[in-house]
Amino acid sequence: DVASDINKAMQTVAFPPGYGFTLRGQVQIFNQAITALAAALVLSIVLEYMLLVALYESWLFPLVRMLTVPLGMIGAFLLLFATGNTINIFSIIGMIMGEGLVAKSGILLVDYANTLRERGMGRTEALQEAVRVRLRPILMTSCTMIFGMLPLALKLEAGAETRSPMAVVVIGALLSSTLLTLVVVPSLYTVMDDLQNKLFNRGRKPTQAPAAAAVTTAAAAPAMAQAVPAHATNGSATADHGKQEVPLNIADRGWAYVVRAALPGVKQDDVQVVVNGHKLTIRSRDPENGAAGDDQWIVHEHSPEHWERSLNLPHEVDGSAISAEYSDGILELCLPKAEPEAERRIPVRSGGA
Repeated sequence: DVASDINKAMQTVAFPPGYGFTLRGQVQIFNQAITALAAALVLSIVLEYMLLVALYESWLFPLVRMLTVPLGMIGAFLLLFATGNTINIFSIIGMIMGEGLVAKSGILLVDYANTLRERGMGRTEALQEAVRVRLRPILMTSCTMIFGMLPLALKLEAGAETRSPMAVVVIGALLSSTLLTLVVVPSLYTVMDDLQNKLFNRGRKPTQAPAAAAVTTAAAAPAMAQAVPAHATNGSATADHGKQEVPLNIADRGWAYVVRAALPGVKQDDVQVVVNGHKLTIRSRDPENGAAGDDQWIVHEHSPEHWERSLNLPHEVDGSAISAEYSDGILELCLPKAEPEAERRIPVRSGGA
């Protein structure tokens, strides 16, 4: 502020030809530091974009994460103004820190949404599940940084006045980005996904039928293809008698079949896996063990009592060795194949007396 006032005052002074003025000392050091830090901020954004392009194998999906930076800067500038701080070396250092911290929320959402889509889930359902699952880690990491910066922002130590703008910028960036990321990132993801499909014509392939595409071993394909009912050739189970759909992916790993069922929004206690002979059934818990019937639902789009999926197991599957694991809305079943019997010779007896 003082340097700005001096510059304005000196502009009114008429100097003889060949004479002028410059501000030296701390003002010159400050201007050089501002230039270097601004260059570091731009370089960090460029390098981060290059890294995300390699990770996501896409030119557009990294922009979803990059566009979350302005969401953090909104809160940073607002909190700087509200607390009476100015833009200085420490506040720019805080912006560089905040640029990396606000990005983690977008990365968590985009990465998990891509993972769910690779497992066969639709785009909208994957985004909804990603926001639900990643909400807690986003809040935990944001709150940790905010509370860690509070003592510095409150100027509780001697000499903390000079470093306080750095903490104020970080806190403001985290507050605004945490609140806005959960709404803006899914919208940007949808826009970028549609734009990528139009420009590059390389959108994610739709989930194919387990019988036709998920089984990778040609020799075992007929056996598992017959296990999946005919109505599931579109990649998901058709609702039958009011039951909800349970989409499946099936792969052959040689020694076992792996079945993945997408059950977003379903608790582990609501899932039942039943093997009856050579028939495998994935269904909800029994109605008598379900939720209380006295609940007055405001929105009731998911009912744990009304979904089921059955498939016939190939004869090579060892039903006694089937195992199941449930995590993040995905039920994974391992169906080991029975070991072939060793060759044995049958003695041939004489039919005479």
